[in-house]
Amino acid sequence: MADDLSSPHGKSLAYDEIIVSRGKKVPFVPTIITPKIERPLRNGRYEAGEQKHLETLLKSDDRVLDLGAGLGLVSSVASGLVPEGAVLSVEAQPNLLPLIEETWRLNDVANAELRHGVIAPSSGPAVPFYVRGDFWASSFEPDSRPFTSKVDIPTLGLGDLIASFKPTIICCDVEGAEAGLFDDVDLSDVRALVIELHPKVYGEEIKTDILARLTAAGLAQQEQPKPSTVFVFERQTATISKPSTRQDPNWPPRRPRVLVATCMKDEGPFILEWLAWHKAIGVTDFVVYSNDCTDGTDALLDHLADRGEITHIVNPAVAAGSTYFQPEALNHIQQTEVFKTADFFIS
Repeated sequence: MADDLSSPHGKSLAYDEIIVSRGKKVPFVPTIITPKIERPLRNGRYEAGEQKHLETLLKSDDRVLDLGAGLGLVSSVASGLVPEGAVLSVEAQPNLLPLIEETWRLNDVANAELRHGVIAPSSGPAVPFYVRGDFWASSFEPDSRPFTSKVDIPTLGLGDLIASFKPTIICCDVEGAEAGLFDDVDLSDVRALVIELHPKVYGEEIKTDILARLTAAGLAQQEQPKPSTVFVFERQTATISKPSTRQDPNWPPRRPRVLVATCMKDEGPFILEWLAWHKAIGVTDFVVYSNDCTDGTDALLDHLADRGEITHIVNPAVAAGSTYFQPEALNHIQQTEVFKTADFFIS
């Protein structure tokens, strides 16, 4: 006997089967869950990357902004991991709304809110949205493939959502609409971001720009053990101890390690004087990130590194195709052993 889905967001749907995917229940509606989605859903691979990352990242009181709710599976996982927090899900495809709410009902989700809209950098008027048979292919552009219907969908600004909901975690899978989405948005209170990128939609150059902008926002990209379209960014924060009421017998250190990290490009004539001056004031360790040198700066830095005077690293921004040289270097230095063992750090 078929169960009936009804929702204030959409029309009623019927289903005869529940698919259990990685412990979460999803109503099987064949008109929505087509074979391309059904297979990975049944074997636990559908959105498995996002789920695994959230299981590692989330704390019990996190506030999760879920952009591109899909079937409601990721938000169901997130809800169970943040019993003292909250989840806000945004979905543009109108046919998915009753299915998401039924997925939540089946999984006893009580701390989530669903909003219908197209996500954009800023709020605006309703825009045409083109619905396609494969729900993930629906978008606000009409030309990539045939569509079944056109509806006007509210535009929800990411900046406004962040300001009102105050998320600590963002999970983003909006099938290509992430291009430009984070350009002028304040992410300073966001602790981590899980994002699926779609370079087949907008190209590798825009993908590189998205990664660089998130890095410039103070979110460091996690290393991936294998190639993936899902990227994880975490904010790097220093741990500051509360002042002690007792004098630490080991502080200050008798021979403190003082680290300087800096970026250089075509600084050749000044390097030796710079190095000598900093050594004279007590700096013990130097890490220099170089990029695009044309005057032999990189060769001189290599020579100083060979003599044990400094550590010379080609700026990670070069490999990433980014121009955010300082943010990339500052994020990289925090992962190094010399940074972790330093008593003082100067940048």
